[in-house]
Amino acid sequence: MLTPEQDQLTQRVDEWYEAIRSGNLAKLDEILHPNYTNTEATGAVLTKQTDLANFESGRYKVLELTPTRIGPPVVHGNSARVDGEDVCTATFNGQTATNTYQWTDTWVKDDSGNWLCVASHSWKI
Repeated sequence: MLTPEQDQLTQRVDEWYEAIRSGNLAKLDEILHPNYTNTEATGAVLTKQTDLANFESGRYKVLELTPTRIGPPVVHGNSARVDGEDVCTATFNGQTATNTYQWTDTWVKDDSGNWLCVASHSWKI
């Protein structure tokens, strides 16, 4: 059984998946911390602004995104870690690819009690 904090984080991860699938920039902006960094499987490190710009411009478009495993969040006070795995089919700069990724996300709770993702790291498996 999950704690209330773990339930909140699990819901937040679900919201993030839905925002990625639908390209909901407002929801992505809400979920990502202002200092968010995304270390991609290629080794590129993107900021929140770069990630959002890629979605907004259409350079990055998710065609299908299916989680295959999401571990229970590990909460440490006002920070947490969530690990998982998914299969993603997406286009980037016109190139379409399907890959399976393993990922680790780091979350922090803001002063209003909202969980924000501050860092993501993914790799192909």
